[in-house]
Amino acid sequence: MTENVSAEGLTRLTHGGDAAPDLDETAESVGLDRGIANHRQTGHSHVDRQGHDTATETPPREGGKSSALRHLGLLPQPCMQLPAMHVFHAPDLTGLLDVIEAGRSAVPEQPIDPTHPRVAFACEPAALAAKRRIARKLVEQSQATPGAPVGLSRARARVRESIDAAFPVIRALAPVRAPDNADSRSTGGVFFRRQAMQGEVAAVHAGASAVYQGAGVSLLQAAPSLANTIAADEEVRAHLAWLFGSDSRPSDLDLVVSSAFVSFVHASATRRIGLRPQAALGLSMGELSALVAHGDGVQSLNTMFSQDARNFFEMQLGGEAARKYFSQIGAAGTRWDSYIVLAQAEDLLPFLAKEPAVSIIVRDAPTQIVIGGEAVACRRVVKHFGPLRAFPLPFKIAVHCPAMREYEEKWRNYCAAVARDQVTAGRSLNSVRYYSNAFNASYHVTPESFADAFTAQMGMMIDFPATILRAWEDGVRIFVEHGSRDAGTHAVAETLGDRPHVAVSLDQSGRSGVAKFADAVAELIVAGVPLDLAALRRRADVCRCAVSW
Repeated sequence: MTENVSAEGLTRLTHGGDAAPDLDETAESVGLDRGIANHRQTGHSHVDRQGHDTATETPPREGGKSSALRHLGLLPQPCMQLPAMHVFHAPDLTGLLDVIEAGRSAVPEQPIDPTHPRVAFACEPAALAAKRRIARKLVEQSQATPGAPVGLSRARARVRESIDAAFPVIRALAPVRAPDNADSRSTGGVFFRRQAMQGEVAAVHAGASAVYQGAGVSLLQAAPSLANTIAADEEVRAHLAWLFGSDSRPSDLDLVVSSAFVSFVHASATRRIGLRPQAALGLSMGELSALVAHGDGVQSLNTMFSQDARNFFEMQLGGEAARKYFSQIGAAGTRWDSYIVLAQAEDLLPFLAKEPAVSIIVRDAPTQIVIGGEAVACRRVVKHFGPLRAFPLPFKIAVHCPAMREYEEKWRNYCAAVARDQVTAGRSLNSVRYYSNAFNASYHVTPESFADAFTAQMGMMIDFPATILRAWEDGVRIFVEHGSRDAGTHAVAETLGDRPHVAVSLDQSGRSGVAKFADAVAELIVAGVPLDLAALRRRADVCRCAVSW
């Protein structure tokens, strides 16, 4: 069968089922109507795996008007729309090739049989023929038998299978080649799997240092009402001005608030298409975003960033904690810096032994480490790795280190207040299974247990791969990254290696957030994740919806 899903869109992505206005998606590099600019920012996941700067999606600006609200779908400017989703499936590979070639439209009344091979992709009508050719190629490659050149036609593949069955001795004597990853393939935005991935789904929330200017903005413009589920007062919204295009240099608090906002936008979008994760984990502040993002009701930035919390971030964590810590250990200097280093932890230990004011604060992935400490001492450490393996982070906040221990009580009170507000708002603290980096396992969440766990991980080194691995051991097989960029997706892939899993990111710098989200939906469909296919199929009247902010 083939399911041709008209995705203006992913229905409930828009207020009251309305869709966003039409716009030709001429190229992913166009992004918003004003284009994509290169923002040379180095930082956590602000570079690709080879260390090169990546283009970031810059939101449109309108002469001198800096209010973030003017970029929340209220401007009469065109925005990119989700392209149509195409899903093909059949009981076997031969049947799958038939329905791809025929292009028949037969929308299933129920979810795809998990044993069926399937292909999915999103594209505009003009690209449909090319995408179908890619889909056929992927299926033919998967159909190729060991020892046969990849890409055999179906007829030749069938002949080869008959010969192999009739003359097993010939096959035994012939040189055998390993199959070319026949279970799953993807290229050019086309995704193929032989069968569904069996296991739980986890939402992975990115850390705050991954955020970049423009992250999530095009998706929000395509579905402005996503902002309606996010509560933020005027003072909190002011910290989003940078995200939406302000020329001002972002503060640490701007980055933290913006990161949480992007995670909430993604959580709103995935919830409206029926994604219901069974587990949630996050990196650093991503743990807090995960707690607030999931479940029904409003996601409150006001809860996370009250006036007391903002003062705490800006004044104490921004400098006071580092100064006190350096004074206590007798280190010169007053400024805290952090760097991401592409290396294993043991590669850093000889250099850190000579620098007591620098420590490993986060193990992002097996070969991706974050160090933090006194600025000059940090530079002495990273010079041993060179500019292609070490990059400065934008944050100047001392976290995941002994400097935080003096503020444990304040952190505990802050976290307990956030969790209690969730309960007061009628939201369950255990709607999903939450994991903590404090002990690399899941736990039953109460305001007190969450406060203890989050406070502990803010004062110690985070071993994120250990948390990922434990989630996998508990049955998670599909990891969906919420938030800016795709560092968490890389961490999952590197940590789990050949273990069966699917890792999907909803954002990628240098790409339109709309196009990336559409690809993510296609990848989740072929992975067998239950989604609201009726919502994906439904085509609403094209109109602009208002934002309640």
